[in-house]
Amino acid sequence: MAKPRSPNYPRTDLKNAIALADKVYRGQHTHVGAKEVVAKHLGYDSLNGTSLTWIATLSSYGLLENADGGLKVSDDAVTILELPKGEQERVAALRRRAFAPKLFGELRQEFGDNLPSDVNLRHSLIKRGFLPKAAAEVIPTYRETLEFLSEEGKEYNAPDAGELKGESKPTEGKPMQHGQAKPAEEYEFVPLPGAAMEFKFYLSQTKRGVLSIPLELTLKEWELLKKQIQSSLEIAEATALVQESSEGKS
Repeated sequence: MAKPRSPNYPRTDLKNAIALADKVYRGQHTHVGAKEVVAKHLGYDSLNGTSLTWIATLSSYGLLENADGGLKVSDDAVTILELPKGEQERVAALRRRAFAPKLFGELRQEFGDNLPSDVNLRHSLIKRGFLPKAAAEVIPTYRETLEFLSEEGKEYNAPDAGELKGESKPTEGKPMQHGQAKPAEEYEFVPLPGAAMEFKFYLSQTKRGVLSIPLELTLKEWELLKKQIQSSLEIAEATALVQESSEGKS
């Protein structure tokens, strides 16, 4: 009988994977190199089980990509390596690469961005066919990747309040009438620290609405958000009717 094997998974966390990708980047920049050449950049004399494992890990994160029969550093990897911490584009690239491995994408769908307990994470991995030893290796790798992503997100230097790109302001010379909202095309999502998006818009000349949501939501989560907003709207409408009725009686 064939020896049981666990599904594929990254053999190191994203932070260490980036450090390995940097070796390839310094060795061949954005040029295409054969696998044997990439292995040498990583510190190995030839293609073997270990070097192929590291190449597969970098590829799973999307830091290396196939090109013209060889391998090259991906655009996201270049963005991560070239831009300083806190740059919006770098944070977005890190987030894409963190959940690029199939397993990490699935775990994120199950647990969200929060760190699950080791017990829950191990149970999820075992259900996916992981052997106990492999599950024990995945847990710290995934945990460290999420922690790294969280720390990088905190470095993001958002623009000062009131200067966020896409924030709608009343037009000079044309005072906004009470209750008048700006056109929908003037609204824009703005990235925030902690992998969230803030949606700002003017409801009237004196009132501004702010909606903060996670950077990425599942369809089910969008539906729940829609229901919550609809519920709040119905409560507001009912309250307004009660107030109008009371004012009419008085």
